[in-house]
Amino acid sequence: MTEIVPGLFLGDVPAATCPELLRENNIDAIVSLCDTVWGWGWAMAVAGIPINRHIFIRCQDSETLDILVYMSDICDFIDRVASLALQKSSSLQFLSAIPPLGSILVHCIAGRSRSPAVIIGYLMRKYRIQYEDTIEFVRTKRRVKPNANLVRQLRIWEQVGYNVWEDDEKRIPKAPYQAYLDARAVQMR
Repeated sequence: MTEIVPGLFLGDVPAATCPELLRENNIDAIVSLCDTVWGWGWAMAVAGIPINRHIFIRCQDSETLDILVYMSDICDFIDRVASLALQKSSSLQFLSAIPPLGSILVHCIAGRSRSPAVIIGYLMRKYRIQYEDTIEFVRTKRRVKPNANLVRQLRIWEQVGYNVWEDDEKRIPKAPYQAYLDARAVQMR
């Protein structure tokens, strides 16, 4: 488990299912990006994390995973449950000024592709910074390698201004996202 910015951790399944590690790092919310359910319920209960502070996105690390369909909701969840340190920060430079009260863990199976992509997407949106600068920053903290599909989507995320939808009902994708969805549909045939 690696703290990327104060109050926001990147990890893997072993970190997410270890109550001692969750308590030690003051984790009080979790975002899980996995293809199967692991032993979170027990670990979260022992660590004192309420069930309403956990999001589970069932997904595989694949060349057809559409993470953008979830990105806004995940970012909103992180903003809603974030510690004061993360909420009050206006740039990556000033994050260490306020110590976190509680922390969020974003994890996938190995902590190298899906969960880094989500953290990168969150930081891009929160601080309005480009993909290249964000992944470079995250790589100063942990070895990560989002797959090519996720990198493509993070570039679209930046291109559409961190909102893939034209409408509030989330029914009409913006053109770059629609182009991605069309290409994905062809790839899935």
